[in-house]
Amino acid sequence: MCDKLWYIFRIDDVVPWMNRDNFVKIEKIFDKYWIKPIIWVVPDNYDFTIWNNNYTSDFWIKIKQLYDKWWIIAQHWYHHNFLNKNGWILNINHYWEFAWLSYEKQFQMIEKWKYILEKNLKINIKWWMAPAHSFDKITCKILNELWFEYITDWIALYPFTKYWLKWLPQQLGHPQKKRFWIRTICLHTNNYNLDFINKIDFFCKNNRKHLVNNLDKLNYNPKFLKRIFSYFWWLKLRFLGKLYFYYIKIKKRNNAKN
Repeated sequence: MCDKLWYIFRIDDVVPWMNRDNFVKIEKIFDKYWIKPIIWVVPDNYDFTIWNNNYTSDFWIKIKQLYDKWWIIAQHWYHHNFLNKNGWILNINHYWEFAWLSYEKQFQMIEKWKYILEKNLKINIKWWMAPAHSFDKITCKILNELWFEYITDWIALYPFTKYWLKWLPQQLGHPQKKRFWIRTICLHTNNYNLDFINKIDFFCKNNRKHLVNNLDKLNYNPKFLKRIFSYFWWLKLRFLGKLYFYYIKIKKRNNAKN
């Protein structure tokens, strides 16, 4: 399944205080086109930036219903709370909840919230997502020891294996038409308006033959071309990040002069 164009959807920051209306609208779109996304559940959210006004009282029941429809449930974060300023492996963002913490501390945090997910949902959690694209090798080792098998992150053309895990790359922040390779589209549903949700519907309708509904068919093999692509994409992100840093620095300096 790695020889032509495929799209995979994932939904981030799924919490009881999320925008339930938006989530339900996107759920209906996915049901219509038989899309089975990966959803990233925060077991105990402390991040008020992803809170909405409508609390989902039947949250765990709802998540279990999605699992019964063959949606993939994944563990995302611990509290969704940034505690330090290191990006480590990918080195894209410089804030993170786990990276550079000790083995014992990371193990305790990940194990505790994996237990909560599995206890509430009565399922085995095998997928995990790196918060803010930032984590370290210790994190990967612990994920393997706690029987996680998959992580969706990294910039690459194809799925691959690395650090004891199977990796599903994540390249897109919204639906975009591409020409080839596997593309994971990351959605954050809280702040979407109706126009954007309709664009998701339109994209799915026009690309339905390229939508992946069974991730078991993916081949997790490293490719030489993948390594080159990953390196140049990383350079691009770092370059844009530096430009933004200097833009903000210059803007602050000009504001101070005025």
